[in-house]
Amino acid sequence: MQVSSWPNCSFGTRKFKKPTFYLRETSAQVKCLTEIFPRLRGWGEAPCKTFSVDAVAASGAGTVFLATPHEASLDLCRNF
Repeated sequence: MQVSSWPNCSFGTRKFKKPTFYLRETSAQVKCLTEIFPRLRGWGEAPCKTFSVDAVAASGAGTVFLATPHEASLDLCRNF
């Protein structure tokens, strides 16, 4: 499961936040996306946190992308 929100990137004149990825508990030791995908080192460095609905809601994320089976996404999206 990956959920992201954005802290501090720019695209032209628009400023965006860098994504934060919320991962399942089995990946709780991962602190940066490049630990999972080393090829992104240098420009894909995004923080990772353990997923919970409360953690994502507390982050203030305006958009949530769920990489889960449809049935799980349906259950989870009701909480946002």
